[in-house]
Amino acid sequence: MAQGNAPGTNTVFRYEFYPTDFSGFTGKDLTHGVELEKNPYSKRLCENNNIGIKPLESKNSFINPNPAGDFAFVLAETVENGRIYNTAGRCVGTFNGNRINLSRFKPGIFTVTFTADGKHQQEKLLKVE
Repeated sequence: MAQGNAPGTNTVFRYEFYPTDFSGFTGKDLTHGVELEKNPYSKRLCENNNIGIKPLESKNSFINPNPAGDFAFVLAETVENGRIYNTAGRCVGTFNGNRINLSRFKPGIFTVTFTADGKHQQEKLLKVE
């Protein structure tokens, strides 16, 4: 595919054709392979993913037991807005209250986010059989 050609059946990427004299290109190097703009936030966004969180051995853990079987518990007075994410970052479950029901999940590593006693928390949780 080249600039100006119709994408055909490509449903993943979208683009618009701009002529080389488009005012937004003024002062830009349009050589193939050169960045048009540098994003100052891209490195920070890549480093700040929801999997890069406290290790399992953290002494400040709210989740017990960890590793867990079919159930785990959040050790806090009030627990709200609980979410369970798989390793791809997809939300696969929610919970409110201290009890986390893991019975429908296969063994694996999950990221659990929740608000405990008014503070947002995020931890890894290992589900075993």
